[in-house]
Amino acid sequence: MFCMDEEVEDVLWRLFEAENAVEILMGISKEIIGHLQINQFSLNSSIQREGEMRYKLGISSASFHKSIETRIETLEANLVSPELSEMKVVIEDLEVHLLEVETKAETAEAKCSLLEEVLNEELALLKDMENLINDLKSKVLRAEIIAEKSKAKCASLSETNSELNEEVSFSRDRMESLETSLHQADEENTITANEINKRAKVITDMVMQLARET
Repeated sequence: MFCMDEEVEDVLWRLFEAENAVEILMGISKEIIGHLQINQFSLNSSIQREGEMRYKLGISSASFHKSIETRIETLEANLVSPELSEMKVVIEDLEVHLLEVETKAETAEAKCSLLEEVLNEELALLKDMENLINDLKSKVLRAEIIAEKSKAKCASLSETNSELNEEVSFSRDRMESLETSLHQADEENTITANEINKRAKVITDMVMQLARET
């Protein structure tokens, strides 16, 4: 009985630890999922901003090139000899400005490439976090299965313990009944022995009486 109680207590304690582990893992999983959702939102926003930047950069660059070409063509068409020197200066200034714009465009492209690298790193991090969450879910599932098995085993042990208690109670009652019967038998044997002794004494007295009369 004492060993059975210790085993039941041990199973109940392990069940309690398993349930605590499940609660902790579920809390960690929820927290990681929250961070994952925030990072996913940030990633989507960054991707959207990158697309908008690329789109605006393409439109701006194409528009500027078209504007410069149009102005050059207009200047060349309207150019006259006395104004040639001045127009060349204007054209050179425009070419310098065009070079600056192209440089800025290249810088913007480099920034976009850097942003793309950062986004790729974030995607890799998100993938790692997803793998971690899946691993945690698997551990939680295993913990729940262990908890269910522990509950089932505890219920089985409790049922077995109840049956053993009933058997012990029945055996105790039967032993008490046997002890009572044995005590009664001893009393009856004592009474019978006393009765036999009395009858033997009477017979002995009668025999001695007959012997004297003879």
